[in-house]
Amino acid sequence: MEIPISEIHHDENLKKCDIEIIELISKRMGWTEQGLIKNDLSKCIVMKGCSYLDSLCSLKFSITPDDDKALIRDTMYYVGNYTNMFYGLLLDEDVEGDITLFKRTKQCIENGEKDINALLVHDLYPMVSLPNKEVIDDIYDIYASFIGEHAQRLSSFLQHTSKNDIESDEEYIFEVLKMILKKTDELLPQVKVNSKKFIVKM
Repeated sequence: MEIPISEIHHDENLKKCDIEIIELISKRMGWTEQGLIKNDLSKCIVMKGCSYLDSLCSLKFSITPDDDKALIRDTMYYVGNYTNMFYGLLLDEDVEGDITLFKRTKQCIENGEKDINALLVHDLYPMVSLPNKEVIDDIYDIYASFIGEHAQRLSSFLQHTSKNDIESDEEYIFEVLKMILKKTDELLPQVKVNSKKFIVKM
């Protein structure tokens, strides 16, 4: 079924398209059509990274409820940190080719190490857990939950992918990772809310 262009309207609950994200998605489609990305995990990271960015940059935070905004902020912290650490892992010449973020963390725990010596490309964001996308509710559940879903899948790939898994595809992955960090920094001021976490002992 074809829909006439005249009947396609912009959803007022969403921002107009981010030009940088449109250009990145266009590049991704070009890379795919030309067969430039060779490894399956590379394709997944690039695709999920673009999907995450598209959903994140489409949200109109000015009408997002504060509770949802706080959850989106924590999601951005979580994805931003894993993006940062994965980027550093790929650049670190001292890291063996089959090591993933998950394996490195597991090794540190098994060795009784409390700190991980890791290369980073950006300052760490606050360390938080990934919010459950099911709790992003109210009027924004249709849109905001997409961010949680994409974040969950993307962060899983970042944790379980090694240098060997994406060999020869680094330039494409780096472009997506850079954009995630850039947009995280640009958008975080828009999701600033006055919220505190408390630990309650029962």
